[in-house]
Amino acid sequence: MKRKKIFLACGVLALLNLFLLNIFLRNFVYRIDLSQKKIYTLHPVSKDVLKNLKDYLNIEIYMSSKLPAEMNPHKQDLFDLLEEYRNYSKGLLKYAVYYPDKNKDIELKVRRIGIPEITFNVVEKDQVKVVNGNFGLAIFYRDKKEIIPIITETENLEYDLTSKILKLIEGENIKTVGMLFLGQKQENYSIIKRELEKIFNIRILSPITKISEDINVLLVFGIKKLLPKELYNLDQFIMKGGKVIFFLQPVEINYENFIAKPLFEKDLEFLKNYGIHLKPNIVKDPTIPFIPIMAGQRIVYIPYHYFVKITPKGIKHHFARDLTQLVLFWPSAIDTLENKDKEFKYIPIITSTDKAYRKDGNFSIHPFIQEPPPIPSETKRHLLAVLVRSKFKSVFTTDTNLFKNWTDITPSDTTGFLKETKDENTIIFVGNSMLLEDNFITMYRDNGLFFMNMVNTLTLGKDLTQIKAREIKERPIAPLNSFQKFLLQNGITFGIPLLVVVFGMIRFSLRRIKKRKYMEEKVETKEEKND
Repeated sequence: MKRKKIFLACGVLALLNLFLLNIFLRNFVYRIDLSQKKIYTLHPVSKDVLKNLKDYLNIEIYMSSKLPAEMNPHKQDLFDLLEEYRNYSKGLLKYAVYYPDKNKDIELKVRRIGIPEITFNVVEKDQVKVVNGNFGLAIFYRDKKEIIPIITETENLEYDLTSKILKLIEGENIKTVGMLFLGQKQENYSIIKRELEKIFNIRILSPITKISEDINVLLVFGIKKLLPKELYNLDQFIMKGGKVIFFLQPVEINYENFIAKPLFEKDLEFLKNYGIHLKPNIVKDPTIPFIPIMAGQRIVYIPYHYFVKITPKGIKHHFARDLTQLVLFWPSAIDTLENKDKEFKYIPIITSTDKAYRKDGNFSIHPFIQEPPPIPSETKRHLLAVLVRSKFKSVFTTDTNLFKNWTDITPSDTTGFLKETKDENTIIFVGNSMLLEDNFITMYRDNGLFFMNMVNTLTLGKDLTQIKAREIKERPIAPLNSFQKFLLQNGITFGIPLLVVVFGMIRFSLRRIKKRKYMEEKVETKEEKND
């Protein structure tokens, strides 16, 4: 009887301990994320942004009360993510859900802040109905707001939320990014422009006007012959400490007849002042064996090595880490590694493979023209993107004739002329600008991540795009060499039958051994009985 009472008391105490432990740990969340790249764990960049909150941040979710069933996973992902944000914000982040279809005031508010209605297909009683509804959110911080008008997928939701919150925190200190197009069409870069607008103020610049000092990073797309005044504006922006990312395209590609027309080398001479030796060229690299081409009414796959995929061995800098589908289109090699100058610090970003070779001059790049293979001695690894640090000197101190050729010069134009940068400055050079054009960036999303990585790091000091990079679902199989292909093919053909034979022989041998032991034991037992 006493033993039963003791067991009962122990059980009650155990339940009480569990109850108290549950109360004690209710504010603690412990999760184990076993996914690749930890995609279900809040990224360190997001945690760092939330730690910088100085005031309450309110998130209002506006969604219809009857969302279709296929939206339930997105809804759950959103709430799970917001709960993570709330836990790391130390109580400064709060969120609430509102249903516009149940409250007229909320419906009016949703329209006022710019969250549109979207069309859903709802299945009811074996019928498909088309209904309008809302699924978006607004973020309020102090007297400012940002919205995510439509949530139809949650793959990049953490990136969108963190970038919006960061933009609100920055407030009046939001960074400004300038875009300068030299020989490239502005309308071809609308996708990256929209991506930049999520975080920064964007300003489209003209080379003929002075570049304002409040621009945190200047993006230069393409290259062309610069007039002295245009070069002066760009040069003095660098001398004042302005950071620049050049997406160089020194060879003009004519899409109609597939002819590569290079710029004159003298028009690229000014880049030497910034540590870059560049001659018009195009790099060929057999990283993409075939590309689809329309031939009449059908698609054919042909070898075309002017499209260069950056392999893991070609990634030299964190700007391109975790990217597996970074592709450059008619890229140009930068000759910096061959012409190293001690006054510049070079940090390679990406390179080709050691099987690449370059072509100079005027030549055809038509995909249906067969070209002889390169001489092995001409193939080598080419530098395609590099970061340069130095106290740069002005182009106008080394070439004073530029001032003489500047026919419309006025004294006010050269007021405050700087001969060199006061402190060490940073410039990035990428030997390709077409990788960011709308047509190509839609095919290879990593190109946009690579671009945003560089811009975010130079402006914010944060790799926001790493949040996106870890969520990439396309992880292509690494290319195999001839020996690996031989092993794989013969392994499938002969390896599996050989394994079956070996397994059968082992099993047969084990059975024989077992049978022999059984017979020996039987004989011994019989002999013992006879004795």
